[in-house]
Amino acid sequence: MSLLRRSLLRSLLLAVPALPVGISAARAKRRMGALSAPEVVEWHSLTCPFCAQFVLTIWPEVERRLVRPGHLAIRFEDFPLDMLALEGAAVMRALEGEAYVAALKRVYGAQHLWIRMPRHQALTEIARVAGIPAVEARRRAEDPALLREIAAERLRAEQEEGVTGTPAFRIGGQILVGVLPYEMFEAATEQAHGRPI
Repeated sequence: MSLLRRSLLRSLLLAVPALPVGISAARAKRRMGALSAPEVVEWHSLTCPFCAQFVLTIWPEVERRLVRPGHLAIRFEDFPLDMLALEGAAVMRALEGEAYVAALKRVYGAQHLWIRMPRHQALTEIARVAGIPAVEARRRAEDPALLREIAAERLRAEQEEGVTGTPAFRIGGQILVGVLPYEMFEAATEQAHGRPI
């Protein structure tokens, strides 16, 4: 990411006033898994190639072997690294739950194509791949309140959780950054349950 893009995002993040707790809870959380299952939080940025690697290569096994059977839950949180990722996160918030996760897989699968496009075209492509109507996507990408909310959530993750990059995971109270292997999720799940899965 260029220094200019990083500076612009940091300026936006630092200029965001604190939002009351709970405002973003329903919109920000993209969760899959049983309510009673131990939860892993994953922070991601749509423009991060390592986030794409996780969602496309590791997530399918985590979903199939741990989430679908009810052993583990995962909550996807936005941690935009640049303006395209910030606006893309706003667009993706048109979706919830499993529809969000399915669209996330498609968007990351096409990342190598849209990442090279000018920002407006990239946002249009993100919306198209995710199945979000263009008018809705434009409205969300240009919604200053929604953009501030996402930026504030990112800032809180950085300041309160200690997230420093993407993908980042909170597993058992510990923050881990990078593409983690399936075995780490399995071990964390077994530890949370106190037994082998």
